Amino acid sequence: KNVFIQNAPSDPANLLVRPEVRALSPSYFKTENPAEYSWRCLETYEPGNALMERTNCMWAIRLLSVLFGHSQGSTREHFFQKVRTVTRLALYRDFPEPGDSTYVGTETISITRRLPHPS
Repeated sequence: KNVFIQNAPSDPANLLVRPEVRALSPSYFKTENPAEYSWRCLETYEPGNALMERTNCMWAIRLLSVLFGHSQGSTREHFFQKVRTVTRLALYRDFPEPGDSTYVGTETISITRRLPHPS
């Protein structure tokens, strides 16, 4: 829930990067990406609003499969193998409140906001 971010930008609304820029990270240019998930921009509608492809493969599920047998059903299809999911991501700054940075995806909403310092 609450995560400390070292060297965060002075304006908290600038914490999240635009989705199409996120896909330009150098680690995503490799054909065989060792990352557990990666992003690729399929189409940009406007700055901060893009159709993205995410490749997901969780190492923990693979490890449990080796230790305890094969996964079954939805878990196997979504986490064990490299799965590509297409989603539309939009970045909103200063929404829903000033200083917030919000990603709105096909199935998710992620809001980052600066918390008040404890007194």
